[in-house]
Amino acid sequence: MREIKFEFWAGHTEKMITMKEAIEEWTLEFILRKSDTFKVRQYIGLKDKNGKEIYEGDIIDFWGALYKIVFNRGCFYMEDSTESDAVSWILDIKYHEISEVKGNIYENPNLLNND
Repeated sequence: MREIKFEFWAGHTEKMITMKEAIEEWTLEFILRKSDTFKVRQYIGLKDKNGKEIYEGDIIDFWGALYKIVFNRGCFYMEDSTESDAVSWILDIKYHEISEVKGNIYENPNLLNND
């Protein structure tokens, strides 16, 4: 059974905050109402090869290619940035030891640019 954890991108301060920080600094009701400012990121239950927890919206290096972690149809997937909006790989638990978190779509959106 995987651990259920969340963190938030607080757009107005441009920083990632934990659930504990969110509860201490703001009420959850405020966060949920400000959905354009706060983005909820769910822990996928895996860590990269360096022990860093992987969250929805993270950008990972997987066999030398960059992928965005997305949640779709009840599963976490890796989305290839070179394919418009097609989900290309299902995240397979046995391959997590070769992946590395490089950033996330909020703090490092330029990682996925193909320009």
